Amino acid sequence: MKTLLAALVPAAMTLTGCLCGGWEGQDDQVLRTENGDAMQLCSNGGYAVMMANGTILEGYAVADSGLITGSNGETGARAFVMTTQSDLSKASTELGAGWKVVTLDQVELDHAHVQCADLETRAWWPNSGLYLPTETAFTRTVGTTTEEILFCADGTARIPMAGETAVYAETAYYHASAGKIAVNATRSFEAVYTADGKLVPPAVAGQPTIAWNRIPLAQMTTGLRCSL
Repeated sequence: MKTLLAALVPAAMTLTGCLCGGWEGQDDQVLRTENGDAMQLCSNGGYAVMMANGTILEGYAVADSGLITGSNGETGARAFVMTTQSDLSKASTELGAGWKVVTLDQVELDHAHVQCADLETRAWWPNSGLYLPTETAFTRTVGTTTEEILFCADGTARIPMAGETAVYAETAYYHASAGKIAVNATRSFEAVYTADGKLVPPAVAGQPTIAWNRIPLAQMTTGLRCSL
């Protein structure tokens, strides 16, 4: 499927003159850089990126106050953050600078929309816009206490009380948006799930920022499970 995407992106940016389709891509947006990178921001909430070096990224994107934030569809981790520059181009630490919106006609947008529709066939599509697409565990050590948290694909999280076993774990709820995870629990918090496998809470003045590290489920010591 990724090979198909790689073939479609450049074609979608250049095809003209085919009177077909129903202009389904009229609400999509296409961005490019001068070195040949291409991005499709889809009206269905997804995005597809093909870098000139062959790297392909897919997932969900959120646009808010001049920022475009994208997640990795397969993991739910944050993939990039794009900011709007003074010349109205967009720049990203992860994807580089010089991204500009391309004006396409309805025929070209209709062709480009094939990519957006194709995203909906991915295994991760049904829930990764709201929750992490797979069971994901994190651990961190605070002082002498090891803390673990387990995020489930159904929007629940398992959080054991400090020093307790899974029997005394709290079942909480969480929401994921482009890699930002908000947990509604006794200890409610927000954190960003980064591409390098960390869950980073916001910095608090005068306090150290202690991130969680993602671990394989088999390495969890508290016995947490998504299926109760």
